Amino acid sequence: MKDRSHDQAMAEQFRADPAYAAELLAEVRRDGDPAELAATLRQMAEAFGRVGPWWDSLTDDERALCPAQFSRYDTADYLKTENDIAGYLDAVTEDGDPALIAAALGDVARARNLSQLARDVDGDPSLATVVKVAHALGLRLAFKPVGR
Repeated sequence: MKDRSHDQAMAEQFRADPAYAAELLAEVRRDGDPAELAATLRQMAEAFGRVGPWWDSLTDDERALCPAQFSRYDTADYLKTENDIAGYLDAVTEDGDPALIAAALGDVARARNLSQLARDVDGDPSLATVVKVAHALGLRLAFKPVGR
């Protein structure tokens, strides 16, 4: 099994030798193969990001061939206040899925920098564990009648 993709290998090579990357891009442009150009641009974007002289030299059409870059989403980054946390946990518990509730408690633990607690929640906790985790986070479980 490969430990890295072809794109990752090319990106490493480009980072090690930026002159080679520039030469290859010029050659691929001359050849005019759109698929090869898209692959090379994808690899260069992985190597250098969307900054610097290489990016500035691209046409709008070439930039459109580069994949969008997304940052990793982590719910914990958005749980800033007690109200954020309470609203999030209320929404998650409406579904009633124990695994989702456990994951949400892990998100809250990470938001509060309680890394060991977050790791403990990643398994399949018992109700007793969920209650202990909630208590450690300064929370309590509440039950509401299901709306009919």
